[in-house]
Amino acid sequence: MRKLTLICCVLIFGLTASHAFAQHPLTFLHGDWVGPGKTSVLITSIRFTWKPAFGGQYTVLQLHNRMTGEDGQEFVFEGIGYYLAAEEQTLTGVWIDSQGNILPLRFGLPELPATVKYCPDCQSTLP
Repeated sequence: MRKLTLICCVLIFGLTASHAFAQHPLTFLHGDWVGPGKTSVLITSIRFTWKPAFGGQYTVLQLHNRMTGEDGQEFVFEGIGYYLAAEEQTLTGVWIDSQGNILPLRFGLPELPATVKYCPDCQSTLP
């Protein structure tokens, strides 16, 4: 019985360890990306922060975009995206932003650099 328990523990640890140490495909983006830009006619200061979440299972994008109009009025847009490597070469996730959007995401990895499309017909991977 002890031998069977030990074998089960080793198998479970091995499966957990191989999953925990697998690198998320967006790891190369981790860190802060900051710079100026232009959104329509607004001058922007934008920050993308990419980091691991939930033990590395997800990569999280935090977006902060401060936009200034020609009249000096400021607008802020913020969002958070959770990206899960759902199946081989495919990422799914959810996007939540300051405009009240909660949208499922889906894109394939060969599409890098990626244009991520909001996917109203996709099933969200988060509860």
